[in-house]
Amino acid sequence: MGVGELCQDTTTKPGDAPTVQLAAGRALLIVGAVFLRGSGWLHRRRALGAPPARTSQILVPMAATFVAVAVAVTAAVATDRRRLVLLLTATGCAMAWTASVLLVRRLAGVRTA
Repeated sequence: MGVGELCQDTTTKPGDAPTVQLAAGRALLIVGAVFLRGSGWLHRRRALGAPPARTSQILVPMAATFVAVAVAVTAAVATDRRRLVLLLTATGCAMAWTASVLLVRRLAGVRTA
């Protein structure tokens, strides 16, 4: 095995540790961002004295987070190109969270009508 002038003999094949690390890193980044956003949302609701959150306001973003993490992990496992993984992860997150916002608004409109 060699790169340029550097050469190293080895008998083992590279494992899939970088792929696992990339998938785990993307999943933790997404979940951390959702927790940060959720804590800010909850703090703002408490500060304003808003009524308690509806179940859909909690469950729908949780489901969207699960979908976004699944897309990120699948992208990291399915391809070796980092830019493509980043693009697929960003697209999956944007689509899942946009759908969750629209669904929460629709459910809120149905209940108030």
